[in-house]
Amino acid sequence: MPPGLSAEQQAVFDAIESTRSHIFVTGRAGTGKSTLLNHLAWHSEKQIVICAPTGVAALNVGGQTVHSLFKLPIGVIADRDLDDDAPLRKLLGAIDTVVIDEVSMVNADLLDAVDRRLRWARQRNEPFGGVQIVLFGDPFQLAPVPGDADERAYFADNYASMWFFDAKVWQQTELNVLELREIHRQQDDGFKAMLNAVRHGKVTAEIAGVLNGAGARPVPADPPITLATRNDSVNRINARALAALPGKAQIARAEISGDFGGRNYPGRSPSS
Repeated sequence: MPPGLSAEQQAVFDAIESTRSHIFVTGRAGTGKSTLLNHLAWHSEKQIVICAPTGVAALNVGGQTVHSLFKLPIGVIADRDLDDDAPLRKLLGAIDTVVIDEVSMVNADLLDAVDRRLRWARQRNEPFGGVQIVLFGDPFQLAPVPGDADERAYFADNYASMWFFDAKVWQQTELNVLELREIHRQQDDGFKAMLNAVRHGKVTAEIAGVLNGAGARPVPADPPITLATRNDSVNRINARALAALPGKAQIARAEISGDFGGRNYPGRSPSS
């Protein structure tokens, strides 16, 4: 067994390396998904490309964003025409495996567009053009981000949900789920149990007390930065802070030409 991989991680690596199956590698935080992905990137004998839904995630894995790699437009893609691109066709025609990290943030429409792009590039009318798809991520941690009202309506009309596992391509092929269960990041069994309770929404008053006690600190004199899980919460907090500032507001209005849908310029509110 190569150094650095546990027996569990090695078994998943072997499943990816020795089969053409489409595989979703998941597991709780600390189970070594990133370690396995890095090992795959350096030791696979297949021709692989690695991508992720956001720029930060792509940098973390030494890859590109999904949109950049597959030359896809931002926003809902649906059946929009995709540009012909000879170098892209050549690249996608030569690969064996596409790896997508943080796949829980990839919506169903985008994954179907990846499928369509690969069929186009390889001229093969089978799921993903015959390329093996390997997905890494944890749906308990990150969810796809809803767009504006039109985008939400599109998904409501065309998909069971926004999640990648409800992409239409999975009706034509099988996605094999492999879960990493051994936690390497924490050694304290009691702390592991508390983290698992948070993950599954089963926090007791006792667990909440321990966690809150560990994180209790005096509030700093300067207002702290607030981290929020949803854009609407962030917008509300920022609007309240902006309203408290002295002086007159300055507004810069975007000028739009061509096909420029979705949330593609700064300052656009979800309702505008």
